[in-house]
Amino acid sequence: MDIFNSPDDFKKHFFFTDNYENIETGNGIHTVEDITYRIKSDKILFYSGDTSYSEDVITSGHDSDIFIHEATFPSRLSSEAPKFGHSSVKDAINAFKKVNPESLCQHIYQNFHTGN
Repeated sequence: MDIFNSPDDFKKHFFFTDNYENIETGNGIHTVEDITYRIKSDKILFYSGDTSYSEDVITSGHDSDIFIHEATFPSRLSSEAPKFGHSSVKDAINAFKKVNPESLCQHIYQNFHTGN
């Protein structure tokens, strides 16, 4: 499994394309519209955007080489995450296990507060 420590490191391993016919979009589950992206070039990159854990996101991310899934909440708050249209670290790990990508990334918003 590859781990990318910087955007430049990521770019070395993934070729981006300007061919928009190779970009598919889908929907995540969020409090506002969420769009998922599947970008195909010599590898397939999937980006979930902000979303609650969803089998539709898992399906859209299948066979991706690089799978980016959000993880706004810590695992201990997994039950709270869907109320805000987000996932927990535990949810993201479960998604990674189902998709089984070559590489995985999480996008994390560390300053989210539930008001508690």
